[in-house]
Amino acid sequence: MMLALASRKPWRTLLQSMDSWPFQRDAEIEANTYSPVYNEFGVPRLWAFQSLGDNSRFVNGASPWDPFKTEVTTRKPELRVHRHLYYSTVGKPLYNCKTPYELIECILHAMIGHFNVFRKSNALHRDVSEGNILLVDEAVTGVDVFDELFGSNFEYLPMRCQGNLIDGDLAKHMGDRKAPEAGESISGTIPFMSINLLTRWTAKNPIYHNPNDDLESGIWVAMLCGLEQSIKYGASNQEKFWLTALP
Repeated sequence: MMLALASRKPWRTLLQSMDSWPFQRDAEIEANTYSPVYNEFGVPRLWAFQSLGDNSRFVNGASPWDPFKTEVTTRKPELRVHRHLYYSTVGKPLYNCKTPYELIECILHAMIGHFNVFRKSNALHRDVSEGNILLVDEAVTGVDVFDELFGSNFEYLPMRCQGNLIDGDLAKHMGDRKAPEAGESISGTIPFMSINLLTRWTAKNPIYHNPNDDLESGIWVAMLCGLEQSIKYGASNQEKFWLTALP
């Protein structure tokens, strides 16, 4: 569930709230993923995090009533917690992009956000998909990711962030950036998963989710959304001029 709200004084900030019921063991994954990259390019600003646990009216570790003791129902239920994440970055779905250029720029900036999460949070997002990239208009200009990639100082690069990568529920923290162990469950949105992951999954082989899989997911998002948008809007006047002006 997502909603916009205005916080009370002394702040007058428009916030976006994400409300969910994750497993207790996963309650802080998204907060731990986005806290280290606050105000970084391509990622939303996590303003606050709240996780509601057990109270006196709830017995921790409750088990289902099972008078017949069947094999299916004798397992303990997995506990879930009520979690709230508040972001000061408010965006729109990708279908709000008006031109192919705006769409590709939005996805590119979100993938820079993916790299920021990997290098500063030591985490793989593992669910790059159409629903997890938002169109934004943020005045974030310190794109120091290029400094690490190319060894040049791009601190004053005049660029506004057009896209954010959101929803870190399935993120995997890598420790010292070592590959996660084989055999983990597959994660992501199937239409945008890499061919490598889908092939290993269908063949019932061990799963290794690596950064290349997320990058490939970004390509599938661009292809699908680009096709959808070309049908809906077509090329802009500027883009038509570029095409006709080519020799």
